[in-house]
Amino acid sequence: TNHKALSTEMHRIVRLRKIDRYAAMIWLSCYTTGINLKEYVDVREDILLSVKNIMFKHGTTFASSLERTGVGGGADDTTSLQPAVSAPMTLQQPLDASQKPALASELQRLKQLQETLWERERELRSSEQSLAAQRASLLEDQTRLQEQRLIAETEDAN
Repeated sequence: TNHKALSTEMHRIVRLRKIDRYAAMIWLSCYTTGINLKEYVDVREDILLSVKNIMFKHGTTFASSLERTGVGGGADDTTSLQPAVSAPMTLQQPLDASQKPALASELQRLKQLQETLWERERELRSSEQSLAAQRASLLEDQTRLQEQRLIAETEDAN
């Protein structure tokens, strides 16, 4: 990326470090022109969001052990989550034609899982807003009923 706060005098390096069973480790190294922490953190976030946008544009996302299911697991298989540690995959030979459909299928499954998670997040936000509105309404009703009770008690006392 050509971020204005990156140094043009120092290196900008992006390299593939290693490929694991469920992740590709990418090393990104560059220098910012500023020295204060807030500026550095802002630039780092901009760069990471740019990387995310590039990945999403090409149909992929960050690896997560929470999204991974066991080998052969379907999109519904949420009980077979595996630990984050996995054996490295060697890439000495290019993919053969028989592996490509399986990878395409896995990519489609992951995209569907991501869409399902996003939809669930939207549903939860909507439920949260609805519950907050209900709570506010109940609090108003409670206040109104307390006021009516006080009025009634005052009238009874007279």
